[in-house]
Amino acid sequence: MRDQLRGLQNMYNEAFERERTFPEYARTLPLYFDYLDADDNDENAIATHDNQNYAFIGITLPLVFKISNVCLVLSKSDAISKTLRLRTSDEPYNELQATLFYILLSFVVAHEWSHHKHGHLGQLSSQTRIFQEVLDSGLVGSVDDQIKEIAADGYAAFLVLTHLYDSRRGTFLPFLKLDPSPPPEILDQMFLAFFMMAAAGYMFLRPPDDLDGVDVYRLTHPPLADRLNFLMREVAAWCSHNRPALEDWLMKSFGPIMNATVEAIHGVTDYRQVWANQLSFRRSDAGRQYDATLTEGIAVYRKSWGADTEEAQIIEPPQELQLHLVRGVDDPTFQKAVTDFSQGLRGTNVSFSTRSMAFDGATSTGLTGILILVATTLGPRAIIEFRKLLQSYLTHGGRKIKLKNGPLSIEASPDDFLKVFTPEQIQQLIEPRPPKALPATKPPRRDKGLSD
Repeated sequence: MRDQLRGLQNMYNEAFERERTFPEYARTLPLYFDYLDADDNDENAIATHDNQNYAFIGITLPLVFKISNVCLVLSKSDAISKTLRLRTSDEPYNELQATLFYILLSFVVAHEWSHHKHGHLGQLSSQTRIFQEVLDSGLVGSVDDQIKEIAADGYAAFLVLTHLYDSRRGTFLPFLKLDPSPPPEILDQMFLAFFMMAAAGYMFLRPPDDLDGVDVYRLTHPPLADRLNFLMREVAAWCSHNRPALEDWLMKSFGPIMNATVEAIHGVTDYRQVWANQLSFRRSDAGRQYDATLTEGIAVYRKSWGADTEEAQIIEPPQELQLHLVRGVDDPTFQKAVTDFSQGLRGTNVSFSTRSMAFDGATSTGLTGILILVATTLGPRAIIEFRKLLQSYLTHGGRKIKLKNGPLSIEASPDDFLKVFTPEQIQQLIEPRPPKALPATKPPRRDKGLSD
């Protein structure tokens, strides 16, 4: 393993030397990556600099070994093999372990690199100048700190996925040998599954936070459930722009992949069991407000950092809509209807900037998912197309729809759809009109010639 670690260190440092610069990047000292000796329980990754010679990314050896062990557990899991339909060798450290380890270590390094390139270290106090990745420092943080962590996760996902799906991916991912080689669409699904499992395993490195009585706005990192949810939104957005077919596959496969991952690590068959406290908080009014605060903060952050035009045109404040798609009692074609709906959004001029499914949307009440739609202003024609998609979804009896924007919501069944989901109501929900000003009160009439 020592030779593998040294080889990855050299690869990352050579990449830092060759990296391209962009106008939005913060100026940094020459970047250098290395491993850090530490106590056995010091599982951490840091971004810092010495203010003179180097900008530094460090990962403690205990964290490296923990990452390796988690990837080993995943690679040996029957639940993982069954979900991926992948057979691995009987070697103690097989090719799947090596693949997941490469992906996960690259994600951690890219996360710390993002802190440097987004200028986060320059915004720290001169006494600190260190971003700690795994260790939450308690109630000494802020929403701004958490937004920086979400942004670094998102950019790291963008970098790792872009490299995984590079046409030359065989040259930098030599560990996995598939014989016979699967068709390209199946290989794409496998690579996304590898990333999702590695990222989820990374989130499961720490025990879940107990949010009872905790001021979430003062944490240095978002709670793990929220962090994974925002990461999956970024993954869905990447798929939407780069591999559209994978967005629908992600929607269908997220639950099974997360369940297989948590079964391998924790021995339970439902990932919601591990984060029950956090998911309960997410569904509460306080949790929804917290999520909306982070969503708005991320939109503002992207604009300030130089996001693309599409992101920069989000309504301010951004309107995060939750589209609840509810299954009928006897509904064998429900999943296909959800997939068709998602594909339909891409095929119309419905100007949603992000389409993804909240990872904690599945419940026992027949709700298989909540589509999170961060909306831009919809024109009349786009709203008509949006209504057609919704109406098509409702063709099977028993299905229902609810569209929510904070406390506002409209819901309908097939019988009352045309009456309830009018274009005017949808537009009003997405972009509420300002209240009409009351007419000015006329001043009291004064008769001429009378003194005050």
